Amino acid sequence: MMKGCFKALLPCLVSALVLALAVPAAARAELVKKVDNFIVFIDQSGSMSQKYAKTGKKKIELALEQVKGLDKAIPELGYQGSVALSSPQQTLSPVAVFKSGALASVASAVDSDFYIFGRETSLGDDLGTLAPTLNGFSGRTALVLFTDGDNNAGTDPVAVASELYNRYGKQLCIHVVSYADEDNGKQIIEKLRAISDCTVVADGNSLAAEPAMAQFARDVFYGEGAPVIGDADGDGVLDDRDKCPDTIRGSIVDADGCAVKYTLQIEFDFDKSDIRAQYRKEIAKAAEFIKRYPQVKILVAGHTDNTGSPEYNKGLSMRRAQALKDYLVKNFGISPGLLFPRGYGETRPVASNKTKDGRQKNRRVEFICSTEIQPDK
Repeated sequence: MMKGCFKALLPCLVSALVLALAVPAAARAELVKKVDNFIVFIDQSGSMSQKYAKTGKKKIELALEQVKGLDKAIPELGYQGSVALSSPQQTLSPVAVFKSGALASVASAVDSDFYIFGRETSLGDDLGTLAPTLNGFSGRTALVLFTDGDNNAGTDPVAVASELYNRYGKQLCIHVVSYADEDNGKQIIEKLRAISDCTVVADGNSLAAEPAMAQFARDVFYGEGAPVIGDADGDGVLDDRDKCPDTIRGSIVDADGCAVKYTLQIEFDFDKSDIRAQYRKEIAKAAEFIKRYPQVKILVAGHTDNTGSPEYNKGLSMRRAQALKDYLVKNFGISPGLLFPRGYGETRPVASNKTKDGRQKNRRVEFICSTEIQPDK
């Protein structure tokens, strides 16, 4: 902190990019299953051993990482779940009630360091082996495929998937997480997605970040029902295990109810909202992070310590939030319609205002990505 900043009557520090997802405040909306059962189907064919796009990782490595990410994002609502492997076909996990950690445990046991040559892809035949599992399910089922779509042996996977859908109709929804980089695989995946009108589109790039995976899980597995008591901040984590009980409405949170954060720290001059030139590179990095979520609304939330009057603090926090929005729009082409500045003043401290260090931590701006932005008051 600059020497003169400690003497300021009002905030000097901006920090924290925070990702977020909406659930009603005051009382959590009850989570309601969209499906009763699921099958996670992982392609381990030779082509999945190749590097995916610009990630530097094998497709199978990325797929297994994202199965683990899906495990964290699915709430325990009594789903019946199973995990199967393709090319070679294998049932990795028989049908059981889903518990957090189950998918991650199975994914950790899958070999990602296999020899590519001579390893045929039998995606269609392997999809056909799922019929007995589907027959044993009652209610709605999500079939989630992690594949690049390549198929060079056996039955046409589109024909098999279509037959399964014709058999189970609206009770079956087919979703494909795509790692396709060849035209043949892309065409097969597009046809698989077209079979059911409830499909949720995703690929290895779009699910690389935790918030995107959380939204995918929400779109596929659950929705919201009637309000229930026990979640004061409405973040989806009940109060008895919420370690961050005052998250702003709309936040995407982890299992402990705490927002996922990417932190940016810059300083303002006393009573100013101008962006200093020395922080431009750091803000550029933050802008690249924001651009990874082009369809997400961003609440630009300004905060202060308690030095000065509450009214003035609220106004200054708003001016600094607005200044950062304007800077991002002007210099990095971020759509102004996605950025919503708000000034919270001193009302949401993250540390004690009785110490210099605590006041410094409270002087900040948070970027909260959300599907819902509350009206400014």
